[in-house]
Amino acid sequence: VEARSDEEKRRAQDKVRKLQAESSTAQLKLKEAEARFARERARLAQLQNVRPPHYWTHDTGKGQSLVNNTRFMGKLVQDWLRKAVDRNHACYGPGPSKLQHAKVTKVQRIEALALWDIYQARKRVLAHQIAEFKKKGFHVPLLKTKTHQPTLPDMELDANVNELFLFHGTSTLDTAMLIAEQGMDNRVACDSGVYGAGSYFADWSCKSAQYTDQASPSSGTHVFLLCRVLM
Repeated sequence: VEARSDEEKRRAQDKVRKLQAESSTAQLKLKEAEARFARERARLAQLQNVRPPHYWTHDTGKGQSLVNNTRFMGKLVQDWLRKAVDRNHACYGPGPSKLQHAKVTKVQRIEALALWDIYQARKRVLAHQIAEFKKKGFHVPLLKTKTHQPTLPDMELDANVNELFLFHGTSTLDTAMLIAEQGMDNRVACDSGVYGAGSYFADWSCKSAQYTDQASPSSGTHVFLLCRVLM
């Protein structure tokens, strides 16, 4: 009888220890969940405080808008396309000779707060990484393009994170519209590029022109994206 009583006592003690361990694990998971909730709540508050560039015409976080900006940017972008040509480079497609006389028929600005927030978040991460590298004594070079980077009205660039305006040629207008809605996505990029799958940009307009097809064959219209890029 005593032996059975001792065995039952040991089982009860083991059960208590097991419940205590499960309780400690549950408390730890609860703390982790609370920490995740706090982080997500802080992130949500940050998202709610996101402000678009002051020159945007639609202060909204819903969807995206394409704003006709031909009147203010058409001539500037046209001059940029014509000048950003490598005359010593064997560009094919609508090459240097054609681009030097290119005519910009329409300029549309993409206003998408969700994409803007993602870009700004990555910009902050890059700035932090560069700062950490510098603390460790590493030299972080500032990149410059071979072509002139024009000063676009109210569109300042941050040289500290190698922020540049670069061209991206698209095969069709539909592709450009898809990028305008969802941004660049390496997961659906073609893997036949020189450096593999990825989003490719160029400071030479004739280079990006190699990847454009005529959006309107009858008029000879091609589509470019002028993008902010962090290097």
